[in-house]
Amino acid sequence: MNVIVVGVDGSTHSIAALRYALREARAHDAIVRVVTVWHIPALAYGAPVAPSALADDAQEGARSTLEDVLAAVADEIGGVMVQRLVSEGDPGHVLAAESEGAQLLVVGSRGHGNVGELILGSVSHYCCRHAHCPVTVIPHTLGPAQP
Repeated sequence: MNVIVVGVDGSTHSIAALRYALREARAHDAIVRVVTVWHIPALAYGAPVAPSALADDAQEGARSTLEDVLAAVADEIGGVMVQRLVSEGDPGHVLAAESEGAQLLVVGSRGHGNVGELILGSVSHYCCRHAHCPVTVIPHTLGPAQP
């Protein structure tokens, strides 16, 4: 079966990317693999909290984000098979790896990263260069306005 991978981080741009992926999946009889990624920078390990507690919190936050994003588009899923994936690592690397064997990778042009001022975010830029399939980047001008 065809697979469309979409990266989500809770931003309006990633929700728009998911909506696009759902429309494409419906048109091409595909499964949508919704991926959210968590990562704790090495600098965070200097905090007085044990790394395992930080990792548990980050993973739970990512799961919650994934469920919130899916809830935001629940009325648009109708009949599309959705796979959920919460993964640890660098978002660009994880999404590029997940794109292997997929028909399409969909990402928003900007997300919740620290470099939101860039026209093409670091994750979408990485995916465009390293994905194993075609990539659709949902422009920030379309992100919040999509139904």
